[in-house]
Amino acid sequence: MVVKPRPKKAGAGVLLLWRLLCARRPGGDVAHDPVWRLWDYTRLHGRRIVLGCLCGVLVAAFAVLGNAVLIKKMVDALQQGNLRVVTLCALCTPVVFLLKGVSYYGQVYLLSSVAERVAERLRNTLFGHMQGLSLGFFENRKTGGLTATIASDVPLLQQTVTVALMEGVIGPATVVGGVVVMLYLNWRMALVTIVSLLLIGTAISAAGRRMRRAGEAIQKSLSDTSALATEALSAIRVIQSFGAEEREAQRFREESRRTYHGSMRVVRINAALRPTVELLGATSVAFILWYGGFEIANERLALSSLMVIFSITLSITQGIQQVSRLSMYRDRIYGAAQRIFSVLDTQSEIRDAPTAVELDQVAGHIAFDNVHFAYAGGEPVLDGLTFEAQPGEAVALVGPSGVGKSTVATLIPRFYDVTGGAVRVDGHDVRQVTTRSLRAHIGIVAQETILFSGTIRENIAYGRPDATDAEITEAARAANAHAFIVQQPDGYDTVVGERGVTLSGGQRQRIAIARALLKDPRILILDEATSALDAESEALVQEALDKLMQGRTTIIIAHRLSTVRKANRILVLGNGRVQEQGSHEELVRRNGIYARLYEAGLGGAVGDRGNPE
Repeated sequence: MVVKPRPKKAGAGVLLLWRLLCARRPGGDVAHDPVWRLWDYTRLHGRRIVLGCLCGVLVAAFAVLGNAVLIKKMVDALQQGNLRVVTLCALCTPVVFLLKGVSYYGQVYLLSSVAERVAERLRNTLFGHMQGLSLGFFENRKTGGLTATIASDVPLLQQTVTVALMEGVIGPATVVGGVVVMLYLNWRMALVTIVSLLLIGTAISAAGRRMRRAGEAIQKSLSDTSALATEALSAIRVIQSFGAEEREAQRFREESRRTYHGSMRVVRINAALRPTVELLGATSVAFILWYGGFEIANERLALSSLMVIFSITLSITQGIQQVSRLSMYRDRIYGAAQRIFSVLDTQSEIRDAPTAVELDQVAGHIAFDNVHFAYAGGEPVLDGLTFEAQPGEAVALVGPSGVGKSTVATLIPRFYDVTGGAVRVDGHDVRQVTTRSLRAHIGIVAQETILFSGTIRENIAYGRPDATDAEITEAARAANAHAFIVQQPDGYDTVVGERGVTLSGGQRQRIAIARALLKDPRILILDEATSALDAESEALVQEALDKLMQGRTTIIIAHRLSTVRKANRILVLGNGRVQEQGSHEELVRRNGIYARLYEAGLGGAVGDRGNPE
């Protein structure tokens, strides 16, 4: 959670600029403004910001005052025929530009380094915060949108903050310095010039407002495009299996077309803005030269002063453009920061209690005590569920789809909190122990095996990064994975690709079992671990699972009879409660719900008498 900023002394010099950036959004506490809250990240680099801003002031000083002095001195010397002064001015010109260049380099380097460090900290904070959020958060958000927050919004913020800080110093300094010099030279000419420049500023400001609206639409469209691409690419097998490639491509083309139209709107505004500004600028220059000539004819203005005013006018025009863009930058920063802080402000529904204790040693006793549960906005899934699993016991959960079998599996490691009752491990309410210590004693092998894009060795050792090669190999042998691993091009160092795409389903599942074996948990959850495998792969995986289950409390969720019959006890769920329990033989003899499920193929995944369909 981002705390309310406490400015450091070194950064106080740029607080005014930051306040001005925040001041455009009416209403609300400025301390909760997304742009203002960024100060908590930038204030850590206050000295660099101050030095960068000072370099920006020097850039403006050399650009306005340096040029003004040189031009006036050189023109006066030419009129007087003083070649010594002309030569001196000529020699000083590259020196002034050298000093300006050094100052500009310092400004770019210092402010860019601040923006890069802020972006790095935001990326790390975002990713770390997302890792700690509950599953409910991810179920209600598009993965592509969250990815875009890190991959798109943070870079946009970094680039825009850099430019905004640079132009937010150079622009105002150029305008203020230029106006002061013109007032000093000739106040009449200064007023004429200011009126002309106000017309240019009005045109730029109007175009800027339109560009801001277009920019916001583009950013939203890019986020939608990213989310659509992520969703489609992650489900490419499903898309291809349904022959829906063209349909998805058409969806992407439509979203991309919206992005195109938004981008072209910005292009049209930019294309119209430049000639408009040039026309107003040329008209202003013509008027300034005409009025300047009138002042010279009346001997109220020297030719050198007119040339200085003309040069300063061009510099002020650029300064006005920079100042007018600050509002656009502010809105860009606001939009990106708002999306970033909307994630950072999200609190995980699963948090350790202040009095939570570490769960050091676990025997493996599991108890569901009158548990009630419903997903957010949904109907109750569990309604008074009560059962126990003794240490080392294998308990299978069966029942029709939607009765809460997988829900039970998510409540044990506390991926969700119960809405009533309690889930206990070794007598401890899981809400009263730290989630990290709880999950350290739980191993999960699910139907959809998730592997990371590293090597086979890294995937097996994911739960124990410090495991030795001998331990990794032993776990792979126990999981019936060693044989196919050594046949890979690089053995245990073979890269499996994103989500293990280079391996078959059975191979991925055996690596997942090896991963669980190496972790050596006291509690094991098998959630449809063999339902998506063919007969040959199932036999190898089942043999590995039998080894994994030995001596561990195991919760089995399966439709296959071959898996269910290995349990010491079978619980039949229905209406959110345990309807029947006992061994396979006992439940068949009772001729109740389980017997009917058994005759029907145990939920449709198994044929008559347990033979796979």
